[in-house]
Amino acid sequence: MKAEKQKEWNYRRIGNFGKEFTFSPLASCSSKMEIDHEEWTFSGNRSEEHTQPATITETLMTTVPIVPMSLGDIFDRLFKLIGKTWIRNLILACVILIVPVLILTVGMNAFFSSIAALAKENEPGEHLAPHQLFAMLGSMGWFFLGLFLFLLASAASTLSITIVSCAEMSGEPMTWQEALDRTFGIRLARQIGVSVIQAVAFSGLILVPYVMLIVAIAMRSTMLGLLGGCLLLACIPIVVFLFIRWAFTTPALGWESLGVFASFRRSWGLVTNNWWRVFGILLLMSIIVSFATSLVMTPVYLITLWKFFASYFEMIGSQGSELRDPSVFLEGLHSFALGIGIVAGLSSVLQMLVTPLYHVVLYFDLRARNNEFSQPSPLGTQPLA
Repeated sequence: MKAEKQKEWNYRRIGNFGKEFTFSPLASCSSKMEIDHEEWTFSGNRSEEHTQPATITETLMTTVPIVPMSLGDIFDRLFKLIGKTWIRNLILACVILIVPVLILTVGMNAFFSSIAALAKENEPGEHLAPHQLFAMLGSMGWFFLGLFLFLLASAASTLSITIVSCAEMSGEPMTWQEALDRTFGIRLARQIGVSVIQAVAFSGLILVPYVMLIVAIAMRSTMLGLLGGCLLLACIPIVVFLFIRWAFTTPALGWESLGVFASFRRSWGLVTNNWWRVFGILLLMSIIVSFATSLVMTPVYLITLWKFFASYFEMIGSQGSELRDPSVFLEGLHSFALGIGIVAGLSSVLQMLVTPLYHVVLYFDLRARNNEFSQPSPLGTQPLA
């Protein structure tokens, strides 16, 4: 029986793919998928043709072979992944982000409007009246609430789009509704935990040297200033190192359902022995995405903030500093908040359509380099065709 199980049979699928391939049955695998209603013929030690359901292990469920990819393969897989998922990802980004972006825009508008009102009503150095102070604090509250919801929605959008992309890469496409169901639950709580840990670690490494520099300037301490400067120079490469090591926590917790700390360990292990390669690819991808996004968003930026820029240059163009009227500039703050809200929302949606996807492609590439996909997929050889 063992010898029979170890035989390699050459299967030729009769159906949509029409591909010939070699497949070794793995009898020891615990999770298998039954494929019914498919016609298969095989040749090997058996000469007769036969039609029967085929058994394929879970590691072979993908529609494409998951093998280590070159840079060209990564770009090819990325473009095809974008083409297959952009509608679902766009729906997810809009559904999750639209309300937080509106609240953020309203909060920003209230905040900048209160600043403009205070600048008109009060002379420089004049104390604020109680009602003015409460109005200012209220507008700040709306602003920070909108900012908090926007960051939360960005984390949820990244997670849901990552799940859709991982499912597509694994040959198990899911609808945007299914991805939304999987996102809002324990996965989102873990994603928030990961984001908080990363933010605290990165900001702590950068803020501590800055605080030392500020204190050194205030105390006129040369030694403390030198220590703060050296510490800052040392912390920057540490932040970059950790950022690359932790770049795949979202696919790990979103697709593999790992916990917070397990996702950090998973990402760390995947990047081991591939740090410089991952660094170069992520840097290249981020530059390309940022440049493409700026090309799209620059006209939008100019249109939405045209009134603000016009009022600013009108104030600057006044002859003589004593004749400049800051009220002209303050009037433009109302349009500034609306424009920034629109720009922030659109740029976030555009980046959501690409950034999580190249992380997913590279995540599967690293898994393949760790020999997690031991055999090519029997369902085809063309990547995401």
